[in-house]
Amino acid sequence: ELSFPGGVRHPDDASPCDTALRETWEEVGVPPGDVDILGTLDDFYSIHDYLVTPCVGIIRGDRSLTVNPDEIERIIVVPLKHLLLPEVFRTEDWTWRGRTHPVHFYRYLDDEIWGLTAAILSQFLNTVFPRS
Repeated sequence: ELSFPGGVRHPDDASPCDTALRETWEEVGVPPGDVDILGTLDDFYSIHDYLVTPCVGIIRGDRSLTVNPDEIERIIVVPLKHLLLPEVFRTEDWTWRGRTHPVHFYRYLDDEIWGLTAAILSQFLNTVFPRS
């Protein structure tokens, strides 16, 4: 599975964005002080009924990302320009628990971003780069 940094909110996390900052530090080595939070997207519920609040931020400077092998396998950096190409995006209707849901997919090289991660990505792209 491909996903953004994230995880379960700890009691010391003051907000969902504090959780995102902590998880980003743990998973890819970016200190919380090096990220400027821009805001949040709409809440999402995963197919496993987890509430996910996506936080959007900008990493200051030209930071390298570091894999924490206890947390993740690898890092994929996908250019925004690529994600805006219509040919890399598709939607399929999938049935889950008796209901049909649209499932988004983005293709990048040999990887496919899909499901909740693609839904978050789609909302971000449609917010920042609205199509007329």
